[in-house]
Amino acid sequence: IFSKYRWNKYFKAYKRSSDIVEFMLSKDDILRHSYELVQGLRKDLRLCNWPKFINRLNSVSTKSVSKGVWKVVKYYRKHQRMLRNTIYYPAFNNGAIEGINNKIKLIK
Repeated sequence: IFSKYRWNKYFKAYKRSSDIVEFMLSKDDILRHSYELVQGLRKDLRLCNWPKFINRLNSVSTKSVSKGVWKVVKYYRKHQRMLRNTIYYPAFNNGAIEGINNKIKLIK
């Protein structure tokens, strides 16, 4: 999806999505740091890498990321135990219950 060129009316040229993201990130250091932090945390969660996740989370400073991302960082720091359990026990989730609830909503 990121390698396909598409016409972009704002740039008035054919651009890939990755080119647009890189352009936006090059304009603001805080945006770049926020983006890289979020992508890193998502990767660590997906790969169930708790030590890397917690190191990345604890190394963030207030001034280096946007206000919105900082709120998420504070929330994650506050709820580290739940996040650790999510990483260490990935098979335990409420996906099956949510699926049943969605089917019930469809029936209604």
